[in-house]
Amino acid sequence: MPRSFDYKYEPDMILASDDEGSQYEIEVEREKPFYYKDKYLCDGVWYHEKFPLRWAYQHEEGTGPKDCEGCKQYGFVGETFIGYCVDCADVVYEGECGRGFIGNGKECNEEYAKEYISAFRSYLRGVDVKSIQPLESDDESIEPLPRMEVNLFAG
Repeated sequence: MPRSFDYKYEPDMILASDDEGSQYEIEVEREKPFYYKDKYLCDGVWYHEKFPLRWAYQHEEGTGPKDCEGCKQYGFVGETFIGYCVDCADVVYEGECGRGFIGNGKECNEEYAKEYISAFRSYLRGVDVKSIQPLESDDESIEPLPRMEVNLFAG
């Protein structure tokens, strides 16, 4: 029985380890992202196209747009997730995913956070948050494909 999982960069492989510390790869089927304009839909959340897909697939437990209230409140511009809240960025990711957002596309600029690279100098380079467009509710082309459920422990 796997003790832990570590998602690798390949979105269809995870690295599992057992109680003895042996590691092995498990292939999983994942929902393929649905791309629309400057966004993609993954696991029911719209992400900015420049938000790394591997991050969307591997939020640490308790972080991200589905599991963290701070990320839900501060990590979105409209209905598009652009990055982690300041608490997740600092405490959990230790700046590897940017300085953290404090709302409306504004990144934390406190002195302690300045040691981390800005999201706008890394994965969001060249993005003007004012140009992120809302989804058009009357556009039928944005209906996502049926979601595939993944059971990591099946057969």
